[in-house]
Amino acid sequence: MPVVHIDWAEGRTAEQKKVLIEYISDKIHEVCGVDKSRIIILINDYPLTNVGMNGEQRSSAAAPPSPDKKS
Repeated sequence: MPVVHIDWAEGRTAEQKKVLIEYISDKIHEVCGVDKSRIIILINDYPLTNVGMNGEQRSSAAAPPSPDKKS
């Protein structure tokens, strides 16, 4: 039974997580032949106060530009 762990900073919507879970499950099933009922996906959302990157707490750092926005 495959177990996939995803640890990331909070900020994704329930819909984004739903789509990601479906996509990962589909790919594991396609590549490995595992029945989707046996695939477990665990998502841990960490508050930005609990995430550090580049020597800074993420809640203190300037937000990165959205990939949807064009300069």
